[in-house]
Amino acid sequence: MELLAPDGLWKLARLLVSEDWVRAQGGGKRNPPNEMMFATIIYVLVSG
Repeated sequence: MELLAPDGLWKLARLLVSEDWVRAQGGGKRNPPNEMMFATIIYVLVSG
């Protein structure tokens, strides 16, 4: 299940979140999408 923030809320929050960055040397684990991380934070705040 992919967790996504409501569109209107994400449009506002996207302005405050920095862009995804890529490691110069490559490799490593891929960062989770910013929208998924934001939705997770909202879920925790709402559900307690």
